[in-house]
Amino acid sequence: SAPAPAEPEIYEKGAAGIVTAVLVHKVEPFYPIFERRNEIEGKVGVKFVVRADGTVAEVSVIKSSGSNNFDESAVKAVKQWKFKPAMKGDKPVKMLIKQYVVFRLEE
Repeated sequence: SAPAPAEPEIYEKGAAGIVTAVLVHKVEPFYPIFERRNEIEGKVGVKFVVRADGTVAEVSVIKSSGSNNFDESAVKAVKQWKFKPAMKGDKPVKMLIKQYVVFRLEE
């Protein structure tokens, strides 16, 4: 008989039969002083893996804000986030997540 197809090591958000990871502890990124002083706002597209234990790994920038300060601050913050891991049945699994980190000055 043919071997069963291998389980993907990392699931994409929205994969069939997978409960998506849920953010439970968010660390806000540091707003860089130069950008704050000059009233610059931005958003950084990041992708990262939520491990089966809910910690974050492999954070990378997929869409730069145009500011290295924003990009670095976003990556540093996301690395500290904690999730309730994605689940396949009753088993926690790794999940790849892509999202934006937004830098917006308060009104």
